[in-house]
Amino acid sequence: MSVVFYDVHSDSFLIGIGVNLYRYANQTISHLMACGSLPPPPPDGKKLPPNNEPAFVIGVSANSRGKVAVVCNNKAVEVLDGTGRLAGAQALKRPTSVKITDSHIVVSDKAGDCYSFTLDDLCESKYLLGHVSVVLDTAMTSDHLLITSDRDEKIRVSRYPNCYNIEGYLLGHTEYVHKILLLSDNLLVSIGGDRKLMLWDLETYSNIQTISSEHGDYITMSYSAPY
Repeated sequence: MSVVFYDVHSDSFLIGIGVNLYRYANQTISHLMACGSLPPPPPDGKKLPPNNEPAFVIGVSANSRGKVAVVCNNKAVEVLDGTGRLAGAQALKRPTSVKITDSHIVVSDKAGDCYSFTLDDLCESKYLLGHVSVVLDTAMTSDHLLITSDRDEKIRVSRYPNCYNIEGYLLGHTEYVHKILLLSDNLLVSIGGDRKLMLWDLETYSNIQTISSEHGDYITMSYSAPY
């Protein structure tokens, strides 16, 4: 059973343990909900291939309005708030990450695609962009730059929601880019299979600093100060 921390801030964070999502705030951990519920088939009778794996949380993202988006390994996509589950959908492919805005959620998947759902009901989806290889992580700046990292060493910066407008690439990793994390709208940190932690300037698309691990792979990272 995996334990994963999301949206870490100085006074609160979300915790995914198996299918369960918890919130830590005010020195108290509270259970939000059990995730991974798949919606019924649509009225037209079209069914997506079943996924019989035990469900667990893969990605979580929260916005300033108290909405939380969750994706699970069984293709479940869900939105919740403090009162419970608001909407659910099933992704076409297994999700790899999720990011939430005030009106949409952005989901990446193992096919190398990113697409958005309307936040309120998850009914309307829109294709955003595609990579040649698996998209492993995503990040979104406040000025609407969608940043995606993939298994082929690349970090791509696109203008959201018209993601065919590519602003630039962050190139320097020599293996897959496992995780990316925004420190501010101008600073990004990435870690990859090359055992490198790289700090990037998003204005010049240049590498500021690289720290190589001498003790194994970087697995995950979090940033506790608000930005």
